[in-house]
Amino acid sequence: MLHFMPGGWKVEPAVGTMPEKVASAFAEKVGKLVGVVYTPLIYCGSQVVNGTNHMILCMGETRADQPAKFISKIVLNEDLEGGTFNLQLIEQITPNAVEGVNGSWVFTPSAEDLPEQAKKALTKVFNDLDGGKYEMLLYCGSQTVSGTNYMFICKGTSIPDPASETEQPPVSFIVKLVILTTSDDKISMTIERII
Repeated sequence: MLHFMPGGWKVEPAVGTMPEKVASAFAEKVGKLVGVVYTPLIYCGSQVVNGTNHMILCMGETRADQPAKFISKIVLNEDLEGGTFNLQLIEQITPNAVEGVNGSWVFTPSAEDLPEQAKKALTKVFNDLDGGKYEMLLYCGSQTVSGTNYMFICKGTSIPDPASETEQPPVSFIVKLVILTTSDDKISMTIERII
């Protein structure tokens, strides 16, 4: 059984879908913004604090002659009565990707289709990670620089330390994982916690 702390996020990721009332609020509050179009990618979960916060990871695209794409986390707050939503936060979590610019990210989000090299790199990283169990929720895209970077959104679950004298229930979280692969098959990574 997974636990979460009071006031903490209850991580219940859903790729490509979200609770109906959150989807309606998203369309009303986010769909009317000017300058950027946001497309929901992952419903991350909820947090009970002065109502209920709902986090959604989205692909953002600027409305411009040369549009930029990026991934943002958006938080909608549902009031205590459960009837009114407010836009609480929009935070960009990736760099801008601009088509045709050398070294820019190319975002092609998918929960299933990812390049073979990205799949191999992810498998190696998952096998080497300690302290938790990870699963890919979304392949975000790639960037070619001195090697190739691959970006993923993953769900992690902590694995309690068996040597600990106190009981530690497993905790779930969501991370952005970037893997750099080089031409000589070396791999490095960065992990950034989203929630």
